[in-house]
Amino acid sequence: MKEKNNYSQSWNKSIEEFSRLIILILQCDLHAVKDMPSLNVVQLLIHKLSRPVAGIVTLIEENILMAKQCKEKSLNNSTNQVSNKIPQKTGKFIPLQERLTVCVNEKCTEIINVNGEQRIDYKNNCHVGCSLHRVVQECIGHPIIKRCRALRRTGSCRNCGCSWTKHMHITYKYERNLTYIEINNSNSLQTPQSIMTIIDKRITDLRNEEKAIRKICVKLSQFLKQNSITPFNDDIIEYLQHFINEEKQKKSTGIDNTDIIKGLEQMIKDYTEEFNLYTSSISSQNNSTSTDRFDNTAQIEEMFSLVQKLYDLPINGKLIEEQVRRMKEGRAQATKSDEQFVDLPTGYNSPDILNNLKDIVNRKNR
Repeated sequence: MKEKNNYSQSWNKSIEEFSRLIILILQCDLHAVKDMPSLNVVQLLIHKLSRPVAGIVTLIEENILMAKQCKEKSLNNSTNQVSNKIPQKTGKFIPLQERLTVCVNEKCTEIINVNGEQRIDYKNNCHVGCSLHRVVQECIGHPIIKRCRALRRTGSCRNCGCSWTKHMHITYKYERNLTYIEINNSNSLQTPQSIMTIIDKRITDLRNEEKAIRKICVKLSQFLKQNSITPFNDDIIEYLQHFINEEKQKKSTGIDNTDIIKGLEQMIKDYTEEFNLYTSSISSQNNSTSTDRFDNTAQIEEMFSLVQKLYDLPINGKLIEEQVRRMKEGRAQATKSDEQFVDLPTGYNSPDILNNLKDIVNRKNR
């Protein structure tokens, strides 16, 4: 009986202290959290960019290859007639009806032919309708994916047997479709040489855009590394390697995509070198200047500015922006559909702690 009284007194004391805390909080001035970009928001945004950016880099390499092939075909044309169209691919966002946990391991994927294009398809939908919270969408091996019901405590999948590090939570598919760019050369005669010049300019523009993406992503990833409380894992490199593996799968079927693979491998090499160089530069600056590590408002603003520069890229910026926007919309819709409301039974009496809380809040609002 004495022990029960001690528990009761302890509980009452906890309620009393909790009420005092709430009263103190309500006396504080409101803080405009929504008006201040938070560290968590920018970190999540950078994580969301990983797949779209790596996918767009792959798309750029494909389009460079197609432009080169178009140029070679025109040069080898004995009739001296050249096409006034440059074949290029563009992306199409296709939302899924249900969220999925899929395995990206090579044994769990297959190559399918869609309208003459070889695409990677996930054979194993390990968990259809997966409703995990806080998992980063379209991120391979995100730690929270381990909580998916398809995965055992050991980390292996109940469906395919692969490790959780090969799984990801997806809400959309991104298909590439063939299109053509009309060569508008009305100010001069459409000679083979003038068309070659236009094709060369297209290739240069794609290369410059790829370079801009690389430089922006180096700074974004460096920001993540500086502000991460867990061991840093570069999602950009992981996704580039993922797309390299997919291209190698396609190559095994006889597709001539060696230049795409080499381009992606060169992207990883250049990105890594620039990242290491930028890291050394940042370290030197930190050693020579005393800065407040906790005041990173300016850095956060700079990161949002860099992301906007990605969106403003003339060729592929809108494609990146659309993917991120649609991912956000999908996440918001998923959160809304996951909400559950419980009807309390008739005659239900709220606990004293809730009644006290209501009284405190009502006093504040009066």
